[in-house]
Amino acid sequence: QMILEDGTLRLTNISKSDEGSYTCVARNHFGAASSTGSLVVKDASVGQSLVLPCEVSSDSSLSPIFKWFFNGKAIDFSRQEHFEMIGGVRTCLW
Repeated sequence: QMILEDGTLRLTNISKSDEGSYTCVARNHFGAASSTGSLVVKDASVGQSLVLPCEVSSDSSLSPIFKWFFNGKAIDFSRQEHFEMIGGVRTCLW
């Protein structure tokens, strides 16, 4: 998986173990907003890729920092080969 600069999470080579609840949190110095959705992986989808958007409206000068959670736990992109992040900020101090 990877996070694109707009907060989109890309999942590659998905499997049944990717099923669950995904939460995106976007934060800037004015506050935070979050969105949660459930992913169900069908047999026909195993091995494919998909994207989970994190839709946030903000002033273009106030770039939010994005963080994704899987089943309530922060995704640690540095510890899992299955996860990868592109662009944006890799770590958040909150």
